[in-house]
Amino acid sequence: LERLDMDCNAVETLPRKMQGMRSLRTASFRSNCLRTLPSSMSDLRALTELDLSHNRIDSVPDEAMAGLGALRMLNLSVNQIEFLPKSLAGLTALQHLDASRNVITILPDLPPSLQTCDASRNMLASARNLGKLKNLVKLDLSHNEIVGEFALHALHTVEQVDLRDNRIAELSPLNGPLTRLAELRLSTNRLAALPGTFGKGM
Repeated sequence: LERLDMDCNAVETLPRKMQGMRSLRTASFRSNCLRTLPSSMSDLRALTELDLSHNRIDSVPDEAMAGLGALRMLNLSVNQIEFLPKSLAGLTALQHLDASRNVITILPDLPPSLQTCDASRNMLASARNLGKLKNLVKLDLSHNEIVGEFALHALHTVEQVDLRDNRIAELSPLNGPLTRLAELRLSTNRLAALPGTFGKGM
């Protein structure tokens, strides 16, 4: 079995043992009734795409994600997750992460392989360690509660940034040009001015 589609059912729990599905490459449990994930999820070492959106998940154990070294796309959107697992940092193949529409309060370290990150519509008060994302192209942190200064200068590879509807009061000075940045959305924040180096660093 390489592909499993269980969308739009009433699944509440996943099997505690998944050794029989080790060749699974794509799995979708969108729109079910899941509340958490078993540690056996880490047995799916061939998995490249996992969709867990539109469930009732409030926790993602570290051990559930730890073994998913081939995972490239992870969708956790529209759940009740407060904390993302620290084991995400070890998913060195992960390119696309959607954690939007949860209640996440802090972002953990994320893998440098990440190209798109959507954490919009959460409860983030800050966004740190983004400078480690050396391949990031698209970042959406809109509709959060980010306050104070935002370190835009750390996002050297980014092309699209959405920071709408936060409480950002200041953008950090640009230390170098953001030559790839094509779209920057900053509406509905608390900015009084742009950095003096802003025009030179684009």
